[in-house]
Amino acid sequence: MGASVSAGKGDSGGVVGAGVDSASPNADVTVGTNHVVGDHPPSQGTGIGVHGRFFHPPPSIPVLPG
Repeated sequence: MGASVSAGKGDSGGVVGAGVDSASPNADVTVGTNHVVGDHPPSQGTGIGVHGRFFHPPPSIPVLPG
């Protein structure tokens, strides 16, 4: 389970994230395109993300061709 916050985009952005994977904590900090801690990619825009096994995206609805 984890969460991340990003602001800005690309060279002018930053990402801060934290989470727990398999009972071990991890952290990510990216400033611009430079990884400070961890390996999170550069910011793709301002936003807040929450993820983990308890948070699943809604099921997709099939679209019939035609």
